[in-house]
Amino acid sequence: MEVLDDSSHSRDGNVRFSWRSDGKYFATLSNSANLNHQKELCIWERDTGALHSRSQGFSSTTSAVDWISNGSRLASVSSLDSDGKISRVVFFERNGLQRGYFDVEGGTNMMITCVKWNCNGELFAVLLEGSEYDAIQIWSFSNYHWYLKQEWRFPKENRISFLWSPEDPMHIFSWTLNGSVRLVKLCWDSAIFGDSIALVIDGSCLLVTQLALVVIPPPMSSLKLKLSAPIQAISLHPFEEGGNFIAASLSTGVVSLLLLPSIEAWDALEGTEMMIPDGKFLGVSLNDVFPSFQLLAWLDSEHLVGIISRVVPMNHSSSLSSKSKYQLNSETLFEFEVQKKKDELLSDGSCKLDWMLTLVNQTFSEKSVLAITKHPLKSEFAIEYANGSLFSYGTKEGLFQDETSYSLKSLSYPSFWIQAILTDSSKTIILALDVEGRLQIGSHLISTDCTSFTVHSTSIGAKKVSHVLYTTKQDLLRIINLEEAFEADLSSRIVQDLSNLSLKKKEEPMALQNPYRKSLKKDFLKERTIWERGARLVASIGGSGAAVILQTIRGNLETIYPRNLVLGSIVATLCDSKFNEALLLARRHHINLNLIIDFKGWEAFVQCSVEFIKQVKNLNYITEFICAVSAGNFADSIYRDLLLPYMKEIGDWNVSAENSSDSQPKISDQGLKVRSVMRAIRKALEDEVIASP
Repeated sequence: MEVLDDSSHSRDGNVRFSWRSDGKYFATLSNSANLNHQKELCIWERDTGALHSRSQGFSSTTSAVDWISNGSRLASVSSLDSDGKISRVVFFERNGLQRGYFDVEGGTNMMITCVKWNCNGELFAVLLEGSEYDAIQIWSFSNYHWYLKQEWRFPKENRISFLWSPEDPMHIFSWTLNGSVRLVKLCWDSAIFGDSIALVIDGSCLLVTQLALVVIPPPMSSLKLKLSAPIQAISLHPFEEGGNFIAASLSTGVVSLLLLPSIEAWDALEGTEMMIPDGKFLGVSLNDVFPSFQLLAWLDSEHLVGIISRVVPMNHSSSLSSKSKYQLNSETLFEFEVQKKKDELLSDGSCKLDWMLTLVNQTFSEKSVLAITKHPLKSEFAIEYANGSLFSYGTKEGLFQDETSYSLKSLSYPSFWIQAILTDSSKTIILALDVEGRLQIGSHLISTDCTSFTVHSTSIGAKKVSHVLYTTKQDLLRIINLEEAFEADLSSRIVQDLSNLSLKKKEEPMALQNPYRKSLKKDFLKERTIWERGARLVASIGGSGAAVILQTIRGNLETIYPRNLVLGSIVATLCDSKFNEALLLARRHHINLNLIIDFKGWEAFVQCSVEFIKQVKNLNYITEFICAVSAGNFADSIYRDLLLPYMKEIGDWNVSAENSSDSQPKISDQGLKVRSVMRAIRKALEDEVIASP
């Protein structure tokens, strides 16, 4: 086999090749023998050395080429101008036909020199070289769109290089000529804040959608924010007078700030695109002190904290101070005071040029920070280090460790995803998930095969009832009450649930002999199969909707309504005597309408029958309700186990101490309930509804 290459037409003068993962084919990218100043991608057979296919010629000033792990396509680089300063990544099939492309986000003087897929083909890395700096970009493909998720910039003299781990698809190595070697562990994070505000990073654009109003799958969004550079990290904090603060860390090291308006004003922003200027640092030199922040967190509406991880050679002298504490893999925490004018912010909700960030405190640490989470009540947040230890940080206290804050000093399993939540008994605990799928609630291990989780809260009167929702590797969605999970030891049930998984699906007759069959029957409605393989939880919207949003592998969003969460919404409306909302929820989600009657007992419903008729008004709904009335206490039978977490907050719930699902009410009680309810509704209709002619 002979490959012809005229190096005078190539910037690097090299022929590069890439093997397919099975070794049957390999690809070369070289100058075309027939087309001047253009390159051709050739696919060769390994056994015979014969040319399998050839692409059409395309302009390129580099020979970068890489084959995806599954062998379905190759990636290369095409130049949109003669100097190669405007680059585009193009994809080819094995037959040489071009199938897709995306334009690289970067300056006009940037040129792609290397492209690499990770070992499972989920992420795509690009190495850019420019006149001022070099950069590594991490791209991801979802819902027919390429997203720029991360960009790391390096000084030009460092001559950065990188390589994906051949075993772990989320690990990437980078090294420089001055001896700095860094291992970056990537992870996916769901950026859902506040009132279900979804933020999606797409290079220098931030896609914002209010999921409580409309469910729009990315890359579409309700609002698009344009920033000056690719985004590294984002954080959101609610504003006292309505709206939400957004802080975004950029790859240039600056931080952009914005105040989003309250939910009532979102209709006017739909479909708009806003340019957000950079914030300004006071009293510090940005280029010398601050590379881009990997983590951001709001302490309150006036204080913002950013964390920077550095890999510095031993002979490096920092310009931060004469007694620099920077060492290899050092972590630095910066606290800034955000100076703003509230009257200007409330007028139009846009970021002002005079927003300033003043450095008020900095803390050094030799330990690596894995994650941070905001305290639900205090103006502080929890910091988790690589060894699982938990520390707190506050404006006045600084960095400290207090076991009483989160009921433990360290996590049993260091986790990338943590969340501080408030239990029904006003305790603050940590909910954590590690890369192996171990889900922890405080010191309790809940699951060993979890893939994602979220928390749903329902307001029952003045209290809240919280549930933890999580997906498993078997594509199951499980829902457990937070209070029960925190107080009980569920370690034995983890093994039990895994062993009974196949019994419930394939060996139903044998499961009848299982001693845990009764408990499995109670938990049936607390577990459901996800129809989309690999779907992950995105958000759980509280209130009357009780919606749970999942994102599938292909990128679209799906909304489901778990029955026990819907029952909680119905209980909340009935506690407030909102009979019309409760009836609509029950009809929409196919809940037995007798629950409205049996909620506090049919005797109590008879007393409220007039109010029920006044609120519902629709005679068709009332007719449907009357037809559904039947004997028996449904709140104390089929819905008992699902209602129990909510009914603990209600003192006058008329349910027997023992589960009455296996016992039948007396015949006289059955007839009395039906007769009394019918008589009360008839009398209320005669008094409140005007008879038609």
